Amino acid sequence: SHAVHGQYFPSGLRKSPCAPFGSFPCKAKTSTRFVMKSTVRFAAFADTHYADRDHDQVRYYRNSLEKLQDILIRVQPYQPDFIICLGDLIDVGKNKGSAIAGLGRIKALLDQSDSPFYLALGNHDVSAMPREALLSRFHLNQRGYGSFDMKSRHFVVLDTNYAQDGLAYTSETMVWDRCYVDPAQLAWLEEDLCATAFPTTVFAHANLNPRQQGAALDPHVVINHAQVRRVLEASGKVRLVLQGHCHAGHYSAVKGIEYRTLKAVVDGERDNYAQVYLLANDSYRVIDLY
Repeated sequence: SHAVHGQYFPSGLRKSPCAPFGSFPCKAKTSTRFVMKSTVRFAAFADTHYADRDHDQVRYYRNSLEKLQDILIRVQPYQPDFIICLGDLIDVGKNKGSAIAGLGRIKALLDQSDSPFYLALGNHDVSAMPREALLSRFHLNQRGYGSFDMKSRHFVVLDTNYAQDGLAYTSETMVWDRCYVDPAQLAWLEEDLCATAFPTTVFAHANLNPRQQGAALDPHVVINHAQVRRVLEASGKVRLVLQGHCHAGHYSAVKGIEYRTLKAVVDGERDNYAQVYLLANDSYRVIDLY
C-alpha cells in the first residue's frame, strides 16, 4: 500500500549503472503524465541490514533481500532519477565471507534497477567489511562522501562514520553511538555549498537534528551535530535532510531545515518502508510506500 501526496507517473524505465559522485549518467526520462522538467524524482530507503544471520524478533536480516526487491519494483512506476540507501545496506554475517557474498547479492539486485544508485555509508556497512570494498563496489570516491547535480538541484551525500580524532572508523574501531563528521569533510561541505547555486538536499546515515534520550544525547545523533547544522544553515540553500540509523523513524524542523529519518527496512518479518520524493521549485512532495 502507499500514501500518495503527489502524482503518479507510469511508464517504462531504462537501465543505468551505479553513478559515481560528480557525474550523472541518467538522462531525464519522459512519461505520459510528465510534470515540469525541473522536477527531480528519487526514491529513498534505509537500514536494510541484509546479512546471513538469524533474526532476533525485531530485525529480520535475511528477509531484507526480498524486501529490497519489492521496493525496487514498487518505485519503478514513479520513474526515479536515482535511488539512495541512507546507510546500513548490509550487516555483519556469520563471517567475513558471508558479508562479501551478501553484498554481492545486494549489488546484483541493484544492478537490475533502472535507476542509478547511491549509498550513504552506515555504521553497519563499515562494520561488515572494509570501507574500500564498499567504495569500489558503489563507485564512491575514496572519501566516502560527495555531491552531484540533477535538474537544477544539488545533492550532498555525507559520511558520518568518523571518530572524534578525525579518522574514519573501520570494522575494528567502529563505535555506533559516537559518530562524527570529520573536520576535513566539514570544510569540504562548506565549500561545496558555497559553490552551488541550486537548492540542496542532504543525505546522511547518523542523524543531524538534536534530541535527547533521557538526560543524554540520543545515540543516533552525530556528536558534532551543531557544527554540521551551522554549515547547512549558513548556506541558506538546504531545506531537506534525509537520514537513517534510528529505526523507528523521526521528524523535526530546525531553523527552516526539515530533518526526516526513514523507518528501517529490516525491522519486522514482512514490514517494509520506502519513500519517493518529487522536488520542484522550492517545494517537495513525499509518497510513502508501505
